[in-house]
Amino acid sequence: MAKDLHELASKISDAKAQNSQAGGKKPAASMVGLAYRLMIEVIAGIAVGGFVGWWLDKWFGTSPVLLLVLLFLGLIAGVMSSVRTAAEMRRKLDKE
Repeated sequence: MAKDLHELASKISDAKAQNSQAGGKKPAASMVGLAYRLMIEVIAGIAVGGFVGWWLDKWFGTSPVLLLVLLFLGLIAGVMSSVRTAAEMRRKLDKE
């Protein structure tokens, strides 16, 4: 039993050594996924702001005013969310 545990420990240490030699870099697919996530956050902010602005304009009868204001606010919210997400990812990469 002790021999089996020793063999398992050596296999684990060998696997860890191989993983650390691989460079620890994230694959390009992961970066593409991050880019899509950031893009979706901006688009979602614009879409939500646009929809709410359109709905409020329809309700209050103030045709393009609230639509334009909330589109702009949605754009700002989407960009801020993307910047926050990118900063969080950068902190995670710096820790590794």
